[in-house]
Amino acid sequence: MISAVFGMAGGLILMLILGVLLPVPAAMVLHGVTQMVSNGWRAFLWRDWIAWGILSRYAIGAAPAALIPLALVFVPSKPAMLIMLGLVPFLALMIPASMQLDALKPSHAYACGFSVAGVQIMAG
Repeated sequence: MISAVFGMAGGLILMLILGVLLPVPAAMVLHGVTQMVSNGWRAFLWRDWIAWGILSRYAIGAAPAALIPLALVFVPSKPAMLIMLGLVPFLALMIPASMQLDALKPSHAYACGFSVAGVQIMAG
């Protein structure tokens, strides 16, 4: 219900609650598993409408963003994670219209994958 009304806010609210109640690594893992199951089920239900070309380019862009933190073993402190969570909704608003990404354009889909996965991994 929250996601239906606020879009991405459902995941942010879940991460906020988990981040307050649990240590950061546990909160990130539990949030990741929860989101993977939730989004996986949603993808299964809507699989006939998935644009597989866009998804594949997005995934290729997301792969390096997912691998970089593995090499760095970065775990933010609780205050840093909560600050990053608070900033995430405003990042999209700060991007000028001329620089906004459009996943329908192949090069933009790669950039979307890299940037969105990078922010999600760093902030939870």
